[in-house]
Amino acid sequence: MLIILFILLSLTDIFLLIGSIVINSNQLLKLQYEWLTQIPIAATITIIVILLIINLLPLLLFSYLHYKNTNTFFEIFSDKIVGNALLNNSKTAIRFEFPISDIQSLSVSKSYFVIQANNNLYSVMLTTRDFKNNLRFFLNNIE
Repeated sequence: MLIILFILLSLTDIFLLIGSIVINSNQLLKLQYEWLTQIPIAATITIIVILLIINLLPLLLFSYLHYKNTNTFFEIFSDKIVGNALLNNSKTAIRFEFPISDIQSLSVSKSYFVIQANNNLYSVMLTTRDFKNNLRFFLNNIE
Protein backbone atom coordinates (compact mmCIF):
# COMPACT_ATOMS: atom_id res chain seq x y z
CA MET A 1 0.00 0.00 0.00
CA LEU A 2 2.83 2.41 0.83
CA ILE A 3 4.52 1.58 -2.46
CA ILE A 4 1.39 2.58 -4.39
CA LEU A 5 1.25 5.86 -2.43
CA PHE A 6 4.88 6.71 -3.26
CA ILE A 7 4.36 5.77 -6.92
CA LEU A 8 1.32 8.07 -7.11
CA LEU A 9 3.23 10.90 -5.39
CA SER A 10 6.15 10.45 -7.82
CA LEU A 11 3.82 10.51 -10.82
CA THR A 12 2.20 13.68 -9.44
CA ASP A 13 5.63 15.28 -9.10
CA ILE A 14 6.50 14.38 -12.69
CA PHE A 15 3.17 15.80 -13.88
CA LEU A 16 3.82 19.05 -11.95
CA LEU A 17 7.34 19.28 -13.34
CA ILE A 18 6.17 18.87 -16.94
CA GLY A 19 3.25 21.25 -16.36
CA SER A 20 5.42 23.99 -14.88
CA ILE A 21 7.91 23.73 -17.74
CA VAL A 22 5.12 23.87 -20.35
CA ILE A 23 3.40 26.83 -18.66
CA ASN A 24 6.64 28.81 -18.37
CA SER A 25 7.68 28.13 -21.95
CA ASN A 26 4.39 29.20 -23.57
CA GLN A 27 3.55 32.96 -23.46
CA LEU A 28 -0.23 32.45 -23.68
CA LEU A 29 -0.22 29.97 -20.80
CA LYS A 30 2.13 32.21 -18.86
CA LEU A 31 -0.39 35.07 -19.06
CA GLN A 32 -3.30 32.81 -18.18
CA TYR A 33 -1.54 31.34 -15.13
CA GLU A 34 0.13 34.57 -14.05
CA TRP A 35 -0.25 33.76 -10.35
CA LEU A 36 1.76 30.57 -10.90
CA THR A 37 4.50 32.21 -12.93
CA GLN A 38 5.28 34.72 -10.18
CA ILE A 39 7.59 32.06 -8.72
CA PRO A 40 10.83 31.81 -10.73
CA ILE A 41 10.99 28.68 -12.91
CA ALA A 42 14.31 27.59 -11.39
CA ALA A 43 12.80 27.61 -7.89
CA THR A 44 9.72 25.74 -9.08
CA ILE A 45 11.76 23.06 -10.82
CA THR A 46 14.11 22.75 -7.84
CA ILE A 47 11.23 22.27 -5.38
CA ILE A 48 9.51 19.71 -7.60
CA VAL A 49 12.74 17.77 -8.21
CA ILE A 50 13.43 17.70 -4.44
CA LEU A 51 9.90 16.36 -3.85
CA LEU A 52 10.43 13.77 -6.59
CA ILE A 53 13.68 12.60 -5.02
CA ILE A 54 12.05 12.42 -1.58
CA ASN A 55 9.23 10.30 -3.04
CA LEU A 56 11.56 8.03 -5.03
CA LEU A 57 13.91 7.25 -2.12
CA PRO A 58 11.41 5.00 -0.28
CA LEU A 59 10.66 3.16 -3.54
CA LEU A 60 14.36 2.52 -4.10
CA LEU A 61 14.78 1.42 -0.49
CA PHE A 62 11.78 -0.95 -0.69
CA SER A 63 13.13 -2.37 -3.95
CA TYR A 64 16.60 -2.92 -2.53
CA LEU A 65 15.29 -4.59 0.62
CA HIS A 66 12.93 -6.79 -1.40
CA TYR A 67 15.78 -7.88 -3.69
CA LYS A 68 18.16 -8.45 -0.77
CA ASN A 69 15.65 -10.42 1.27
CA THR A 70 14.27 -12.51 -1.56
CA ASN A 71 17.45 -13.11 -3.52
CA THR A 72 16.83 -16.83 -3.61
CA PHE A 73 18.02 -19.43 -6.08
CA PHE A 74 18.92 -23.08 -6.22
CA GLU A 75 20.81 -25.54 -8.36
CA ILE A 76 20.04 -29.24 -8.52
CA PHE A 77 22.93 -31.65 -8.91
CA SER A 78 22.82 -35.43 -9.02
CA ASP A 79 23.86 -35.76 -5.37
CA LYS A 80 22.86 -32.43 -3.74
CA ILE A 81 20.82 -29.22 -3.90
CA VAL A 82 22.63 -25.90 -3.34
CA GLY A 83 21.35 -22.32 -3.15
CA ASN A 84 19.88 -19.47 -1.10
CA ALA A 85 16.49 -19.79 0.57
CA LEU A 86 14.21 -18.20 3.13
CA LEU A 87 14.41 -20.31 6.31
CA ASN A 88 11.02 -21.05 7.92
CA ASN A 89 9.33 -18.12 6.12
CA SER A 90 11.80 -15.55 7.49
CA LYS A 91 12.62 -12.36 5.59
CA THR A 92 16.32 -12.96 4.98
CA ALA A 93 17.82 -15.47 2.56
CA ILE A 94 20.46 -17.90 3.85
CA ARG A 95 22.81 -20.21 1.95
CA PHE A 96 22.13 -23.96 2.01
CA GLU A 97 23.67 -27.15 0.66
CA PHE A 98 21.94 -30.47 1.20
CA PRO A 99 22.82 -33.94 0.02
CA ILE A 100 19.77 -35.60 -1.55
CA SER A 101 19.69 -38.08 1.36
CA ASP A 102 19.09 -35.24 3.92
CA ILE A 103 16.03 -33.90 2.11
CA GLN A 104 12.75 -34.99 3.67
CA SER A 105 10.43 -33.54 1.04
CA LEU A 106 10.30 -31.26 -2.02
CA SER A 107 7.21 -29.39 -3.16
CA VAL A 108 5.97 -26.37 -5.06
CA SER A 109 3.69 -24.06 -3.08
CA LYS A 110 2.34 -20.96 -4.81
CA SER A 111 5.45 -19.34 -6.29
CA TYR A 112 7.95 -21.08 -4.03
CA PHE A 113 9.97 -24.27 -4.27
CA VAL A 114 9.83 -25.65 -0.73
CA ILE A 115 12.57 -27.94 0.57
CA GLN A 116 12.08 -29.67 3.89
CA ALA A 117 15.41 -30.72 5.39
CA ASN A 118 16.80 -31.01 8.91
CA ASN A 119 13.28 -30.32 10.29
CA ASN A 120 13.24 -26.85 8.66
CA LEU A 121 11.44 -25.43 5.64
CA TYR A 122 13.56 -23.66 3.03
CA SER A 123 11.59 -21.58 0.49
CA VAL A 124 13.07 -20.58 -2.85
CA MET A 125 11.16 -18.05 -4.97
CA LEU A 126 10.42 -19.33 -8.48
CA THR A 127 10.74 -16.63 -11.10
CA THR A 128 9.66 -17.93 -14.51
CA ARG A 129 7.02 -20.27 -15.86
CA ASP A 130 9.63 -22.32 -17.71
CA PHE A 131 11.53 -22.75 -14.47
CA LYS A 132 8.35 -23.97 -12.76
CA ASN A 133 7.70 -26.45 -15.58
CA ASN A 134 11.24 -27.83 -15.41
CA LEU A 135 10.95 -28.09 -11.65
CA ARG A 136 7.64 -30.01 -11.88
CA PHE A 137 9.28 -32.38 -14.34
CA PHE A 138 12.14 -32.91 -11.85
CA LEU A 139 9.74 -33.43 -8.92
CA ASN A 140 7.67 -35.95 -10.88
CA ASN A 141 10.75 -37.95 -11.88
CA ILE A 142 12.39 -37.97 -8.46
CA GLU A 143 9.50 -39.65 -6.65
